[in-house]
Amino acid sequence: MISPKTIKTKWDLSLIYKDEKDPKILLQKQNFVRKCDAFTQKWKRRDDYLTDPSALKQILDEKEDIDESPESDYQEAYYYSLKNSLNQDDTEITAKINKIHDFLIKYVNELQFVEIKLSKIPKDKQKEFLVSSLLTKYHKDLKKLFENAKHILSEDAEKVLNLMGKTSYTNWVEMTSQFLDREEGVVKDKTGKKEKLLLSELFHKIRGQDKALRDSAAKEINRIMKKHADTAEHELNAVLEYKKINDDLRKFKRPDEQRLIGGEIDAQIVDTLTKAVTKRADISKNYYHLKAQLLGQKKLRYHERVVNLGSIDLNFTYKE
Repeated sequence: MISPKTIKTKWDLSLIYKDEKDPKILLQKQNFVRKCDAFTQKWKRRDDYLTDPSALKQILDEKEDIDESPESDYQEAYYYSLKNSLNQDDTEITAKINKIHDFLIKYVNELQFVEIKLSKIPKDKQKEFLVSSLLTKYHKDLKKLFENAKHILSEDAEKVLNLMGKTSYTNWVEMTSQFLDREEGVVKDKTGKKEKLLLSELFHKIRGQDKALRDSAAKEINRIMKKHADTAEHELNAVLEYKKINDDLRKFKRPDEQRLIGGEIDAQIVDTLTKAVTKRADISKNYYHLKAQLLGQKKLRYHERVVNLGSIDLNFTYKE
């Protein structure tokens, strides 16, 4: 297990940009805007790609070029997300991330007409596209799009949901996360030595062999969580309400359906696996009973489920 003391907290971000004033940032954004605007102007009012495989291949090729281009603004978003990870209290970085988000959502909304229009084409035309040799490269993505078509809304409705995502989900999650990231706790090991640690470091301590230290860390973790419980409750309710509205509008029959479709997972497989694991809950019970014995305890406390019992210094070949 890697100790927090060995994790690098300084990264060489110059591999992405020299600094925040690197002229490459503006150049990339200008090129991205130019590509997106040209694409929209060329295709927005055309419908030939909805019936002609050759035209469809052309528009998909051009859109892929935009999505995967190193000139897209996603590189700038990645750069500032890394900077934010190192310092979440820097309001200038947060403001920059918000501006990048607004910029990207604008162009997500501008370009989504392709998938939305394609999702509405007749079944016979879908079948034609899925066997066209011209579209072999896109068969898998098209098949997935057509299967998910009944859950895709109108262009205006999709725009609203994209715009609401940050206010109804992301902002809530980031708020609670930032509150917790700032928290510290004082722990004491078996010798009585005290140490002040961040919450992330406290979670690391509950894995250790020193019972006094891990119990002390768990106590501090519980104190911090209780302090922010009301905030977390409102966050969770807001996220769930947004999820419920989204699912209702898209007519999903179960809460995990969108996730299963995205991962191309059969719901029946998930349900069968859930039943099998639930039926044999005695396995985990026996495992934790054995773990308690190995730790010399009658039973484990909740936070001791993750205690490391040691290390295995064995190497295995690929065939093994």
